[in-house]
Amino acid sequence: MAVSPQHFTEVEGLRLQFRMRGAAGGEPLLMLHGWGGNSLSFMGAASLLEQRFRILTPDLPGFGFSEAPREAWGSSDYARVVAELIKTAGFQSAAVLGHSRGGTIALALATAYPELVKKLVIVASPIVRLPPEPGVRQASLRFTLLRRAARLAPPLRERMLAWGRQRFGSEDYKSAGVLRPTLVRVVNEDWRPALASIRAPVLLIWGSEDTEVPPRVAEEAMTELADARLVTLQGAGHFPFLDQPEAFAEAVTSFLG
Repeated sequence: MAVSPQHFTEVEGLRLQFRMRGAAGGEPLLMLHGWGGNSLSFMGAASLLEQRFRILTPDLPGFGFSEAPREAWGSSDYARVVAELIKTAGFQSAAVLGHSRGGTIALALATAYPELVKKLVIVASPIVRLPPEPGVRQASLRFTLLRRAARLAPPLRERMLAWGRQRFGSEDYKSAGVLRPTLVRVVNEDWRPALASIRAPVLLIWGSEDTEVPPRVAEEAMTELADARLVTLQGAGHFPFLDQPEAFAEAVTSFLG
């Protein structure tokens, strides 16, 4: 499977990498990876879509070969950079597909720059916040209490916080490094209030066995979106484009076509 060549540009002082592939005259399709991913995350599905679409896949700031933001960013900050990248690629507008945290960036883009977004494909994305499971809620409370205690013991503060991150933090939180403040910020976003304002047609794609962002999130989002449809891929998990690339590409092509 051929890897598309790397391109680099600078947006807001950050050096960003992106890839272009597919038919030169095809309809533009921007694909935004999730947390921890990169421009190659969609490679299998993109190879099935490239005959129909001109595909733009960036390394979002802080991932792959793109520089990290210098402060804590939210989805709207990422959307601002993505909007400039769309113009850099020569697109007047594009269909936008976002997986997981890339989906919240896609929503932020459609909210702030509706003229750039023809259609939206949201894949297994936490666009609606659900009440945390009891175990998650307890871990969060314990870490909050630990941080408060650490402020009272400055000499032990860093050691206590490091232990707390390992004991109570998610895998993403443990490995976030300089992006940890950004992760905390985006995890606490709730895009439910913005859903009713989205005017682009929306396709939601979920795996029936997704345990990271359960299908109930999609069902809740459907009640808020003005023009949306849901495709559930039976047996797929949080990465339906990896679990069932053919069915995934078929759903995307049918919707965008």
